[in-house]
Amino acid sequence: MNGSYSDKFNVWGIGLLLTNWLISVGAVVVILFSAQFISKVFLPAVVLACQFVLMRRARAGRDSKKGYCYVLPFLMSRVLFVTVIIMVAINIYYMGFIPDEKFADGSVNRSIPYITILIVAPVSSAVMLWAMYRGHHLSYCYQCRATYGLPAERGFIGRVFNNESHYQLRLLTIVSIIATVYSWTYYLVRYSNANMNSADKFYFNYIPLIFYLFSGAYMVMHYWSLFAFYQKNIVADTGSDESNTLVRFILICGDSVFLSEKKTNSGEFEPGKEVFDTPFVQKYYFRQHLGEQDAYGIFSKMIGRDVKFELRFLYENQNINGNSNIFHFLCQIDRRSAIEHAGVGGTWYGQAQMGRLFDARMVDVMLAGEIRRVSQMANAYKAYDSNGKRLYQVRHYRPSFTFKELMHLDVDFNDPTWLFVAEDNEDSRFFKIRRFFKKYVGGFDM
Repeated sequence: MNGSYSDKFNVWGIGLLLTNWLISVGAVVVILFSAQFISKVFLPAVVLACQFVLMRRARAGRDSKKGYCYVLPFLMSRVLFVTVIIMVAINIYYMGFIPDEKFADGSVNRSIPYITILIVAPVSSAVMLWAMYRGHHLSYCYQCRATYGLPAERGFIGRVFNNESHYQLRLLTIVSIIATVYSWTYYLVRYSNANMNSADKFYFNYIPLIFYLFSGAYMVMHYWSLFAFYQKNIVADTGSDESNTLVRFILICGDSVFLSEKKTNSGEFEPGKEVFDTPFVQKYYFRQHLGEQDAYGIFSKMIGRDVKFELRFLYENQNINGNSNIFHFLCQIDRRSAIEHAGVGGTWYGQAQMGRLFDARMVDVMLAGEIRRVSQMANAYKAYDSNGKRLYQVRHYRPSFTFKELMHLDVDFNDPTWLFVAEDNEDSRFFKIRRFFKKYVGGFDM
């Protein structure tokens, strides 16, 4: 794939972020607008239709294998799903459980069982706050990271998706909380359920519409600015730098890892920062596959042909536009002194020292992702079965982890199943509820 394709892929990704915002927020606009003309009995059908459209969009995005970010339609489909349940419950309560005298004396209005914004806004606030609390542990995002790797491994658009998904989530949370506070304040202070007068319609329908429309206009300007920045500063570099294969080797001896110090480059979020990474990294023209024999030859040239070592393939990440990939390998030697004549600068770090480097954020993001992945998968494999059930009936049992056991542990690190088990197992909260969603709602749990 050439640079022109990469540019189109990145530009399309930026446009998709805007499209997802407009469609997700547009669903709320459609519901609030429809609420003025449709009976509250039938309004849940409109909400359910919007929820179905968003759910289909999020599911299609997840199944497309292109790696674009559809987390906002996913979250908004959850908002509308809960909203429908509340609306239907209120309608049923009004139709079957309120005495007729309540309607006769005017204390309850049969034609206005609920006000739409008073349901949509707080539900949206609650779901968005929960999503912010979950962060990277949100199931929809976790699947993306398991498939495509960390943002640092996915090029420019991967980092954009990571930043912008959080930005959109924060903005929609703020908008929802403001709409919740002002609408409920007006409802408690000024509203009378005898009828819906012009002032009520203005506060409950038109102000939320204006608010959401202004947010859409702001996002159009925001992503136009991001597109202009990409065209001016990034586009010239992506074509020549992304069509490649990166091969990374982590060298261990016992429970120690061999690392060297480096400065992050201009493409990182903190350029110039000193971090530690494996020095055994090679870049090649893009190749679809890399066998262990080829990897053995590559590492042998890097460390010296006289050095004996064991090699194990860990996993592969593919860039979301499909024209770049990373192969991760683990290598082990018997003696630290074996690499003294290899001409590679670096220092051996034990697990306790590695922990201190992690705490100080002095580990390269790609190395940190590698170590977290293999350690999570190894611990999950030793504690649970493939369905997340405990192997030992001890709650929150955490097995020990050592680097040296990775070479011979009987687990496929290229299979993301154990990543999901590490995140979603019998010791995690709401395990049975999430299993229910995965079984009956297509895996769209939170």
